[in-house]
Amino acid sequence: MTLLEHIAELRDRLLRSVLVLLVTTTVAFAVLYEPVLRFVTKSYCDIPAKYRIATAGGGCRLLALGPLDPLGIRIRVALTVGLVLATPFIAYQLWRFITPGLKRSEKRFAIPFALASTILFAMGVAVAFYTLPKAIGFLVGIGGNSLTTFFQADRYLRFVLFTGLAFGLTFEFPLVLVFLSMVEILSSKAMLKAWRRR
Repeated sequence: MTLLEHIAELRDRLLRSVLVLLVTTTVAFAVLYEPVLRFVTKSYCDIPAKYRIATAGGGCRLLALGPLDPLGIRIRVALTVGLVLATPFIAYQLWRFITPGLKRSEKRFAIPFALASTILFAMGVAVAFYTLPKAIGFLVGIGGNSLTTFFQADRYLRFVLFTGLAFGLTFEFPLVLVFLSMVEILSSKAMLKAWRRR
């Protein structure tokens, strides 16, 4: 393929990815927003009642300060969920774009790496959501009894999504070490030596 043909193929694959992201984000906006928001705010509802806004029926709610906050939150959550749903398709498009440039020996590692990275990321996010209620309870209690904490919806959701992303990416670290070892940038001997020093 010529350079222009490569650019045209990249453009087509990017366009397909954007269209799929648009569809998944629209579905998330219209259908999945409420269940996802309930799941994400579960850790907030599990903290002691004195640290959250309670409703008459015993439920809990986050605080939205501005008239545009609810719309902004819905768009942000929909975009995040849409990106998560579209990731397999986007990864497939990326894979189809780079495959012609790989050797056969390199291609056989692609599926195990893709599966391992997906599983590790999901495990990281699961650990984040499992530990969030205790972490939030600790964070709101650390200021003492003289402070009253009310969670603004926008900031709380940003914190939860960032925590999930940070944990997911942290769980990818062993895979990065394996990759660096495979391409001979980092040897297992050097890793063992660094570990023994500690």
